[in-house]
Amino acid sequence: MLQVQSKGLELYRGRGNGGIKCSYRWYKRWCDRFHVVLRHEGDDAMLEWALTQLELGRSLSHSDLQAHALSLTSDNAFKV
Repeated sequence: MLQVQSKGLELYRGRGNGGIKCSYRWYKRWCDRFHVVLRHEGDDAMLEWALTQLELGRSLSHSDLQAHALSLTSDNAFKV
């Protein structure tokens, strides 16, 4: 995210727009415009766990996915 914001600032300022600020909202709109999927740092671990469970023949419920996602977070920022 920071690399995109930094490059955005560089490009805008290079064209004489010195007052531009690349906030999170700017970044979110940029991602929406160019169809960039925002990923969470735990996505790969979550996917690996889910695929492993399915390979072992276990079925996964919504609550199973929520519980494991909560276990992957280092803080309580995950919203169910």
